[in-house]
Formats: sequence, C-alpha cells, structure tokens
Amino acid sequence: MQISELNFRLDENIAMALNRGLDGYEKLKSWGELIATGQFIIGHYQELRQVSHSEPALIAAARILDSASLQASDERSVAASLALVSATAYGMLGNFPSADVMVKRFMNLIEPSESQLAVVGTCAPKLIPEIITQVNVDSPVRTYLESLDHFLRSGNIVNGSLEDKLIECILIAPDSFSSACLRSSRTILRQIQKLALVPQLSIYRHILPENYIEELIDDDISLLLPPQHRIIESGSITNGQGNILISIPTSTGKTLLGEIAILSCLGRSPGLVCYIVPYVAIGRQVARSLNRHLPLDYRLHRLFGGFATTPDLDPETNREVVVATPERFDALLRSSEIIRNNLRAVVIDEAHMIVRGQRGIRLEGLIARLRLMQKSGNSLRLFLLSAVINDTSPIQKWLDISDENVWRDTWHPTARRMAVWKQSGSLTWTSDLEDSLPENYQDKYIGQRILPWPNSSLYPTDHEGVKRKQRPKSQDNVAYLVDYWLKMHGGSILCVCSTKANTRGISRAIGQKLEKLDPVPPKIEDILGLIERKYDYLHSLSHLLLKGVAYHNSSLPHDIRSKIEDAVEPPGISVIVATTTLAEGVNLPFRATIIADWLLWSSAGEQPMDSLLFRNIAGRCGRAGIFSEGDTIIYDNVIGNYRYTKDYLREQAQNSIFQSPSLIRSTIEQEQGDDWKAIQATFSSQLLAAIPENQDTENIAEMFKRSLLSWYSGVKPTETDRLLDLSMQSILDEDQGPLAQAASPLQLTDLGRAINMTGFSPQSGREILSLLNQLPEDLSEDELTSHLLAGLSKLPEQSQSSLSRVFRPRSRLPVKPDDIGFLAKKWLSGENMKDMFIALPAVKRSKRKPTLDEWLKGEKEGESWDDWYDKFIDIMIETFQNFLPWILRACYSLSMVSQSETASTIVDWRKLAESFERREDDFD
Repeated sequence: MQISELNFRLDENIAMALNRGLDGYEKLKSWGELIATGQFIIGHYQELRQVSHSEPALIAAARILDSASLQASDERSVAASLALVSATAYGMLGNFPSADVMVKRFMNLIEPSESQLAVVGTCAPKLIPEIITQVNVDSPVRTYLESLDHFLRSGNIVNGSLEDKLIECILIAPDSFSSACLRSSRTILRQIQKLALVPQLSIYRHILPENYIEELIDDDISLLLPPQHRIIESGSITNGQGNILISIPTSTGKTLLGEIAILSCLGRSPGLVCYIVPYVAIGRQVARSLNRHLPLDYRLHRLFGGFATTPDLDPETNREVVVATPERFDALLRSSEIIRNNLRAVVIDEAHMIVRGQRGIRLEGLIARLRLMQKSGNSLRLFLLSAVINDTSPIQKWLDISDENVWRDTWHPTARRMAVWKQSGSLTWTSDLEDSLPENYQDKYIGQRILPWPNSSLYPTDHEGVKRKQRPKSQDNVAYLVDYWLKMHGGSILCVCSTKANTRGISRAIGQKLEKLDPVPPKIEDILGLIERKYDYLHSLSHLLLKGVAYHNSSLPHDIRSKIEDAVEPPGISVIVATTTLAEGVNLPFRATIIADWLLWSSAGEQPMDSLLFRNIAGRCGRAGIFSEGDTIIYDNVIGNYRYTKDYLREQAQNSIFQSPSLIRSTIEQEQGDDWKAIQATFSSQLLAAIPENQDTENIAEMFKRSLLSWYSGVKPTETDRLLDLSMQSILDEDQGPLAQAASPLQLTDLGRAINMTGFSPQSGREILSLLNQLPEDLSEDELTSHLLAGLSKLPEQSQSSLSRVFRPRSRLPVKPDDIGFLAKKWLSGENMKDMFIALPAVKRSKRKPTLDEWLKGEKEGESWDDWYDKFIDIMIETFQNFLPWILRACYSLSMVSQSETASTIVDWRKLAESFERREDDFD
C-alpha cells in the first residue's frame, strides 16, 4: 500500500471524534486499525532523509497516536508506547512543542529504559539535563545525549557525527519497539540540526547584542519553530531591507522574531528601536523577555499607559530599546527630532488592531507618520506582526512590502478544532481551525454529539427586560457545557464573555456545579490570602476560587488579576471566565476556549464579533508545549440583537465570524456610530503631528492622506477626504487662532506647537487653553481637578466616555458631578477603591438589595451592586488614571501660551499629573 492510497485525514478525524464521543464513529474504524495506519505512515517517513514540516500524512499519524494514547489510559504500558511513538512523529515534523507534551505523558506513565531515554532526549532536548543522570556513564546513549546537548548549546559537533552516535544507540537497542523509535529519531535528529538556534543566529553575531544567543540558550530557547526558521534563514529580518509583514498563527514565535528584528536593526551602535504593543499585559511579557536577553549596556524602557512624556532617552549615545503602548509611542515620536532621526526600527505587534475604532485610527496615523519619515530618507524599518491577517495585499501596497518580505504560514504546533453547541442540542465539530475558510469549510466537518441544553426554551428578543430575565438560564447552559468538558477532557478552560456582569454570572453558575478542591493549591491559597488582607468585598470570588473557578475583568484589582493569570498553571485554577481583553492578551495555558457571547457591544450597538477578534481568541486554546491540541466551542447564544439572533439569521451571522477570511480594513471605512467624533479628533491630532515632522514637505495634508491604509484599501475615499478637510479647517482656523501658517510647506505657530505636544486634537487643545485662560485663583488640588474635569468632560478623546456620562442630567451612575473633587482628594491620599465607593453619597443613599453591608461581606450576591461598582471602577480608571493626567500634562504644554498667570506660573502641572499617575501599576 502507498501513502497516497490512505485517507489519513479521515482517520485523523475519526480518532478525534472517538476521543470526543461523537456519534457514529465507533462503527467506522477500530482503534487497532487507526493505530496501524499511524504506524504505517511513520514507517514510510523513517526511510526519507528530509521531511517537510507540514507533511499532512505524518501530521495525521502523530495526532492519531496522540488520541490513541489517551484512549488507552487504563493500560499504562500501551498508553506509554503510543505516546512515545506519537512524540517521534511530532519530532519528525520538527514540532518539538507537541513532541515535548507527548514525552512528558510517556514519562508520567512508565519508567523508561536507557534506549528509550535516547528517544526522549531526541524528541524533547530540553529534558536532556534532567534525564542524562539516569544513563550509565560509559553507555553510547550517554555519549549521544551529551553530544546532542553540546551541539544545541554551542552549535559545534565534536568527535564524530551525531547520527553515527545515534546509530550506536540503535545497535544496542534491547527490543524492536525501542529500535523502531530510535530509527525515527534519525529523522528527528535531522530536524534538530536544521532548526537549531545557535547555527542559524551565529551568522548574525556581529549585529546582535553581545552574548544574546547565549542568553536565549540559558532561557531554554535552543530550537526554532519551523516558521521562525524559514524567516530567519531567509535573512530578511536580520540583514535585509524594506518593511516586513509576518502573519503566523499564535504560539509560533512572533515575539522572538520581533525581538530579533529590532535588535539586529539596532546592532551594537547607539540608536533607538521600539516594540509597540496594544495592551499593557502583552507589553510586560515582551519587556520581561527582552530584560532576560539583553546585556546591561542596552537600556530597556517600559512606556505603558496613556499619552505622556517620556523618560530621558539619548539614542545618539546609548542603545535604547523601548516597549510602548501606541499612546506612549505617539508622545515619544512628537518629543524631539533627535528621537525621530535615530529611530532604527519599529515592531507593531497585533497589527490587526488597526481596525479597532479610536485605537485603530491612532495606529494607522502613527504608521502613516513613520511612512512619511521613510519617504523623506529615514532608513528605519517597520515590522508588522499578527496571527490573523489572511489577505495581506492592502498592507503590502500601503507599506510597499515586496512579496519576499511577506511571511504567511499556517503551520501551528497544536491541532486547533472548533465546535458549535446549537440550541437544537447538537455539539458539532469541525477540524483544523486555522484553515476554516468558506471554500473548504464543509470539508472540515467531523461530526456531532447530541448534548441537550438544560434550558432550551430561550428565544431571541430585543427587549432588555426579557434579556435580563433569560440571562441566568443561558449562563446555566454555559456552566453545564464547562462541567461537561472538564469531566470529559480536563485541562483548563477560558470562557469568553462580552460583559463584566456575564463573567460573574457564568462563573457563579459554574461554581454551583463543581466540588471544592481538596487540597487547595498553593497559588489559589495565595489569592485567598490577598483577598482576606486587602479585598474583603471579594468574598464571593473566594468561594469560586475554592472550586478552581475565577472571573477576570477590569473591575478586579490589578494584583488580583495578575495572580489569577499566574494560577492557571497547574495545579491551580481550572476555569477563568473573562472579557475579551484577557482573551486577546497574554498567552496562558488553556486547553479549551468557550465563547459564551458571540455578540459584542460597540458604539454601533450589539453586533457579531469580527472574524479577526474571533481568530485571535480562538488562538488562546491549546498552548504550545503544554497541550498538543486545543478546542474552541461557540455557544449558540440566542439572547441579543434580533437582527442577528432570529433562527434563520443566526447561523448566517455566526458563519460571518468563523468562516469569513480575516480582512484588514481601515477604521475610516467602517461604520463607527458614536465613535466618529473620537476618530475625527484622533485623526486630526495625527495630521497635526505630521506637520513639524515634515517641515520641508509641500502639501503635507495630501502626502499624509497618501500614507494612510485607507488610501490603498478604501472603498470610501470621500470619508478620508472629509476627515482631512475638517482637520485642515481646524488647524488653519483664523477665528480661533491658527495652529499653522497657511503656506506651503506648512509651519506650526507657537500655539500649534503647544497643542501638538499635548496629543489632543486642535479643537480639544483650544478648549483646554480657553479653560486655562479663565482659571480662577487659589484653587486647591481637588477643586482644580473638579474645575478642569467639569469643563472638559465632553472632549471626544475619552476612551469610554464614562466622564461625560457623569455630567449628563439625571445620570444613574454612582458618581455625580459634585463627587469629582471629593474623589480626587481621596485618590491622591491613596485610599483604596472600595472605601472610595462606599463613601459616595449615592451609594450611602441606595436602597439596593441586598444591603451594602451584606454585599461587602460577601454574605449575599448583589448583581446590582456589582454592576454599580463596575461603572465606578470604569469612571475612576478612565478619569483619574488616564484622562486627567493627560489633561494636566496638556495644561503644562499650553501654560506656555496661556494668558493666565495661575496657569503659567502658579500650578506645577507636571508634578500634579505624576501624583495622579502614582497608581499606574494597579491597572491595565
């Protein structure tokens, strides 16, 4: 029989279906037949000297035997043998993360023989230092493993070839099983020699930081993943020219590629490189990685949070490495010509965020400004990283990226599969999530299991009261699904919700179905102790943690959230119910992702999540090196916008999420609803910044427009023109004071320079200045704060508009306009959030049930209190942590042109801004 005669993809799906208990598959093939297929495929590839990393038959064989080892768990020796053979198949593919998982499964089942340790060390080289002590000193296995470890650490081979040493191990194998696994190890060894990090990077030692490669080895990074190898081997990110786009799946090493890219551009000379991240949590991960790998003479700066001035950077003298959020990078780029002239490279991580509203238009404007710098002769390079961009052509045209510098790969270390749990009770699976596009979606169908909803009588409605009444039943359905999965497959689960209230509701429903942990893992004990010491009002979370469940949203204190994230590593929390921010952020070890809400709230109302977000969330399951597979399950939630949840529309709407290709469209092209004013303000701020950065450029407005993504991908060029016209009118407005001289090239006025340094739009900058010019004397800090926020509450730059809602007539928020000064005083005194909340007059007057005291002590659940507290936290973070410091720093810049003596000489604006920012480590 030939490999081409096998339907190995069907066999892989059958094995997967049998593992998940899908209907009808037990009649198609037995496990014996499936195992025989896997072994036959492996035998075929043993005879080949070179094996592709994406060989579909071998991938199928590895996954079949992986599944079989789980099914044979009652027979330890059989399960162990299948796990080791699966490990060799993964290793033959160069998929060492999954090989490592299977080796650990093998080692947990039996005590390996000396020959089997040679296989273990080949499949999982990281384990060599741990296992080598179990091998006799004079054994050929010891010689082979020591030589392999030496090669991986140094790139050198001594005293004969590694393959010859492996053959000596084969010759002394005591049984046919060990001998067969060792023969597979020859192919694995060739993959190791191909993917070894030291030989690949040693070519670039002269431009990488001194001892950088050694630091990577010490950090247990000795083998590249196949996509990393392909990109690094090409030389395009290390010694090439031009901009780069890398779109490879989650867990395939984008962060390391970005790190190598910027450091090779910086070299060993003075200069500046930047790594831009959308979220603080990702930034911390990147900064920790760089901190481990960089020598002391490279200065690493973490610039997180909102628009703010930067620490002193001296790129003319030092090697400066910056990890920054877009807002902080924006401020850095405006700060000085020296910064811009010495900028060597910029990595934009999660580049697909360019589609996201106000944040997206800022990112698009920043890249447009960098493109203008490139066009004017700056040799800086741009590296865009993403896991979810399918159609790269608009970005290629935009950034003038050659085909040779576009790197797309569908290789991924874990099998990622998707299921939909429908109201009919069918749990329907499809395979290979990375490729689930319309043209082959039907081919991906695997099968289904009937799993009836406990509460099946839910129905679509637009009525908020009816939604609220049905929601507990829907939450109970999700909890049932989570409980089912834990009992069937185990592992940790990420459950993704659209609202904070739903994170709590679903986590409570899950907690009701699970038993208390015995014993309680130390990581959970640590969180419980922190709650007891500092956050007694979170007793309800403590009850959940005792069952291995936690919710995660921005209302939780930062230290609690961080410890919850850390506790996902086993033994610890088995279920986290979170909003989408966690799902898009840090890479945590989740076995499965359950999407409880496929409809999300936006300024345009309740809509299906876009396919980019879905694919990014789906990538959170099946963490490489921890699991060899991951499942994403979409709960067919019928509660929500009637336009999408009607029976005959729901499947169509869902298909638009997980079947549609991930297209990149400029924010300008999209319907933005209430966000439009914020987008317009951000756009005009970016255009204003481009003027001093291009002082010799004629017709900068037209050049800026031609540097935007919307110019290359837009179906609505009139929207870009409209934004441009409105922005130029505001910049040149003679009645309000022009920010630039109406000449070509444009030159900023003193007022324009001052407003540009604030990061606000021209119109917002003028409003801040107008308030400064009328600033009363002798205001205390809290009175000054209250005065500024009252006068500027309608500025469109607020990220969530929480402050503007405070000042609306008859607002139902817990914070009222008269509370602003009182809260500012408490914030500055360091009072904790809970105490500030219960001190509010509206909270004291509230007749909510249960009583405030009962809710605070965790004696009774109070969703209305939780909801109010969520709103309070949103107001506090947006207002006092983000928006107010930005305003105060703007006041410092504008005080130079203010007519008010109070504004220009009496108030120390920067010191006041810093005093509000002292809590910046408490919030994301």
